[in-house]
Amino acid sequence: KAHCLAVGFLISMLTANAQTFDSSYNSTYYEQKVTLFRQLPDTKNEIIFLGNSITDIGEWAEIWQNPKVKNRGISGDNTFGILARLDEVVSSQPSKLFIMIGIND
Repeated sequence: KAHCLAVGFLISMLTANAQTFDSSYNSTYYEQKVTLFRQLPDTKNEIIFLGNSITDIGEWAEIWQNPKVKNRGISGDNTFGILARLDEVVSSQPSKLFIMIGIND
């Protein structure tokens, strides 16, 4: 439990700073996808693929044949964009989280 608290604190600090440092990730497509992700229901033991266009184009649930797999990729996203939306991703307390980011930085 202590490591979850420490990670949560770090994420909140980075998320607050991410919005201050860079907003180049903030496109219409980005906003549309974030809005959609926030409206989708959370499921128990989600497995989340988080990242940029490489993640966005993947049919991860079909590839892994697992309905618990969720695609949270956004084309054009960068590290600051990931940090700015990380609260939505971790709020479901996923059982696994795979991150692909950095190419657009």
